[in-house]
Amino acid sequence: MLSTWGIASMSEAGERIVGTKEFVLSKPLTQGLQFGELFPKATPLCLDFISQLLQFDAQLRPTADEALKHPYFSIWYETEDHQTCPKVVISNIVFIRV
Repeated sequence: MLSTWGIASMSEAGERIVGTKEFVLSKPLTQGLQFGELFPKATPLCLDFISQLLQFDAQLRPTADEALKHPYFSIWYETEDHQTCPKVVISNIVFIRV
């Protein structure tokens, strides 16, 4: 994956995921291929959408709601038809180590 997508900087090395930084540091930093090279028949909007979805850092990826609003989907997606479920927050979860 790293040889195809590349990893251009340590900011993309996954500071938040334990072990990711060490794994990435053990590999040579590479530029990777442009999505246009991998998908030569894709439209610019499609390539932009793919690049957003495949961000190495999950925090930089769009939410499902944001992804549906990407211009790539504009011919299929109508904002007035979109319904958003309320966010559920569960604060009383107890984890038990087995």
